[in-house]
Order: sequence, then structure tokens, then C-alpha cells
Amino acid sequence: MTGDSPADSNGGKRRTGRTKAKPCRTCKIRKVKCDERQPVCYRCISTGRACGGYGIWERPDPGIVSRNVSDSPPTMACIPVHATPKEIEYFDWFKYRTAIKIPGAFALPFWKTLIFQASMSEPVVWHALMTLSSVHREVIVDGSLLGRDNSRFVEGEQFALQHYNKAIQHLQSHLSSQQKASKRSALVTCIVFVCAEYFRGYFQTAQTHLQNGLRVLEELRGETTCERTSDVVDDWILAAFSRYRLQMELFKYTYTHTCSSFHNLEIEMSVTTFQSIEEAWKQLEWMLNSIFELNELVRQRNFSHETLEDDQSDLIAYQRQLRLDLARWRKAYQTSREHLHNLERSGQTERILRIHHAMASIMVDTCLSPDDESMFDSCTERFICIIKDGIDMYRFGTQYLPKVSLMTRRKHLSRSIVDVGWIAPIYYTALKCRVHRIRLHAVRLFHSVSHREGIYDSRICACVAEALVKIEEDGHFDDLDATDDFQLTSPPSVHDLATPPLPKNFRFEEVEVLLPDGPTENVAVRYRKGQKWKEICVFVSDYGNAPTR
Repeated sequence: MTGDSPADSNGGKRRTGRTKAKPCRTCKIRKVKCDERQPVCYRCISTGRACGGYGIWERPDPGIVSRNVSDSPPTMACIPVHATPKEIEYFDWFKYRTAIKIPGAFALPFWKTLIFQASMSEPVVWHALMTLSSVHREVIVDGSLLGRDNSRFVEGEQFALQHYNKAIQHLQSHLSSQQKASKRSALVTCIVFVCAEYFRGYFQTAQTHLQNGLRVLEELRGETTCERTSDVVDDWILAAFSRYRLQMELFKYTYTHTCSSFHNLEIEMSVTTFQSIEEAWKQLEWMLNSIFELNELVRQRNFSHETLEDDQSDLIAYQRQLRLDLARWRKAYQTSREHLHNLERSGQTERILRIHHAMASIMVDTCLSPDDESMFDSCTERFICIIKDGIDMYRFGTQYLPKVSLMTRRKHLSRSIVDVGWIAPIYYTALKCRVHRIRLHAVRLFHSVSHREGIYDSRICACVAEALVKIEEDGHFDDLDATDDFQLTSPPSVHDLATPPLPKNFRFEEVEVLLPDGPTENVAVRYRKGQKWKEICVFVSDYGNAPTR
């Protein structure tokens, strides 16, 4: 038999009776028998290859997509026949370094499976992948850790720019197309671009890519809302966007487009045990998105308990349900703790689960009082739990809290990820806990490491939090018995907590951070007290020099 393609959608001689399945791309290229499992061929992944799929934009049979593909290795993808030797070199870097490292603790099928399948058949995704791989390699090998080789660095920059421009050219047609396959290609490309811009430090450009992707995502999800069956490819793409959006919301980074699709994913909230770390995180992430939705409703209605109206009682019911969901999650986590602890890479990952749950519970308890910062005073114990887990990660962990090296003044992007990690809850603690000792500990944890998690950069968080704490406290604790001399590995004691928290009239009610778009050391920060906004410019030094106003 020759390499004839399968019969097209209009029918052909080979199609009689029921539709005959076709082999995956990888098996077809290798000319071996395919087991035709979907969405990925087991014959491929069992031999360490990434399945090329069956035309990944076609809907898999909904009856056979329940297999947990995230357990499959991201490995050994076939390389397009048009790839140059240089592209193959960067593809290998992406396969063995980028795709394994940057997803973080809660790896998504997007990085393990979908990105490889898409890059084999979609030029726009291939060029985007080349861009990300070269950027990742540039900041790790050619730029920071091994000493910059100028000729090699320039070559890497030129390679990245070349493929970035090609991807942009392809992307324009996909963004303007009304075809579902084109929209999916555009969404995958946007995700890769956001990741690349995070590594480059171009946060506003990353935001533009994210907004474009969210608009396309709303269009795509709107077209399929009437369909009963779920499409695993759409779910993988949606999960990746949800992770980026989560980071934006937690950072209070203002953006103009909201996406309602994140609640379209079906989540089983009644489970009593978790079978995997990913399952526990998936539920927690869904609840965090629910909290963001509730916060938006509160802002839209200008809700407060003092002006409670009958038509706002649904917000109280929403809050009550979220509290119940968080309590159920905690009970399921406690029941599953021994099982989860026995899993590989469980130690630090469990701490990340716990500190995000603690932060989520604080957010739920305070969300209906957006202008009453004294509500956070009742959450001190949970803030302490966040700090204790942060200390444990600092003391025992090297994967999530790499120590600062005095040999280089650059960020350790080799230890950086695009996923969620420990930074967001510690940053939240520094801003919202008004117990001086606790928030000071949070700031010092940032100053002790050099690390990035997507939009979160530990240096930026350290300097911004330090500047805001200094301005907000305004010397209030200078004459009080507040001990600032403590060991980073020693959690707050009873004596430390005896000092009263910051008075209400000192506190900021809202903070906005405008991250830089490029290699600059200045970050614009706005904060609100009452109805008055003020703005400062924070100088982000390597080791936390004093900020400027």
C-alpha cells in the first residue's frame, strides 16, 4: 500500500459501513501498525514518543477521552520534515528542558501532549515553539548561568526574532479566521507567546497576547456551549489559559477582558479523597476562579453589609457555598494526605496546595467587606500557616526556593516556571496581614531567593511589598516593642504577636502594580486609601535597595 491519505469527509472507496479509524501521524510516518487509541496512541507513548495525533483539531470520541493523558511523558515527538538542523537543535532543547521544567508543580496536558502534536502540523505553533525554546535557552545558558557568549547570544536573539516574526505573520490569518481549527491554533500560539514574554520580562506584551487569546477563547467556547459532549482539546487549552488568568487575578494586575469560560469545566466537588496532586489542585483552582467571580460581583454591585439589600442575598449564599467547598476540600486533603505524601514530588507540592488553600479561605472570608481592611485581623492564624509553609520550603526545598547566588546579579531563570507556586500567597500575606512581624517575614523570604513564577518575580515582589509596607506603616511600629531582628527559619512567636496590628486608618484598601515591559528596573505602583489614589515608582534592585517615591 502506498502513502495515500485516508478518504476525505466527502467519502471514498475505503469507507463502507461505519467510519474506519485512521492511524496517528507518528505511526503513519514510521509505517507501523497503530492501536488507534484516542486522544493519543498508546504504542507511541509506550515507546517514549509523543503521539502525532489524528489531526488534533478533530473531536476525539467522547467515550474514550477519559484516560489521564497528563500521566504520559512529554517525550520524543516526531520532527517536521521541513525542520532545519538549527531548528532540530532548539526543538531538542524544548523537549528535554523547556517542556519539562517550566510547567511547574501541576503539569498540564498542554505541555505534555498538545504542544507537540500541534507543532507537527501547524506552522504557527512550530515557529512559536522555536521562539520559546530559544528565549528559554538564551536566558539560562547564553545569558546568565554560564557567562554570556556575545556571538552565541546574538545568534540566539536573531533566531528567536526570526521565528517570532514568522509566527506573528501566521497568527494574523488564524485570528481573523472563523474556522474552529484556526482558532485553536491561535490559542495554542498565544499560550506559548505569553510564556516566552514572561521569560523575557515583557509583561505588558504578555498581557496583550493573553487578552487576544481570551477573546478568541470566548468566541470558541461560545460556539460550543450548546454541544453536550466535551472536547478534550478545548479543555486542555482552557486549563492553560485558566492558569495564566489565575496569576493575573492574584497579582491584582489590571486587565480589561474577563472570561466566563473557566466555569464551563466540570469539576466534581463531592469527592472524599484525592487520587493525585493534580486532582487536588484542579478543585482548588476552580474554587479560586469562583472567588474571583464573587469579587467581581461585589465590585459591580458596590456591596457592603451596611447597605445589604434583598437582591444581594445571593452574594452571601455564594460566599457560604464557597466556605463549604473549601471545608470539603480540606477534609478530602486530610483524608488523602498519606496517599499524596507517598507520591513522587509530593513534599513541596503539598505545601503549595496548603498555602493556596489558606489564602483562598482568607479571600472568601473577607470578600464581602472590600473596604474594611480590619477583616484581615481575624485571619492571623492562617497568615502564620502561610509563613510556616514558606519557611519549610525555604529550609528544605531547593526546587521552589533557590538561594540567591552572589556570583550573579541576574535572576535565576533556570529555576523559574510559568506555573503557580509559592510566591502569590506570600505576596498576599505581605500586603494584607497587618501584623508587623508576619508581613516583615514575608518580605524577607522574597529577599532570600531569586525566582520567577510566570508574572511573579521574587525580586519585584520583594521590593514592591517592602515599599508598600514602609509607606503604609509610616513609622507606626518604630517606637513599639516590635522585634525586627529574627532568624528567617524561626516562625513568629507569641511575643511577636503581642504587638497590636496596624490601626485601620493607616491601611491601604487597594493596590495596583504596573509591571515593566522590558529590561527596566522601575515598577509603577498605585495604592488607594479611602477615595484617594497615590502613585509611587519602585526601583527594583537586585538585593532590595530602598525604593524611591
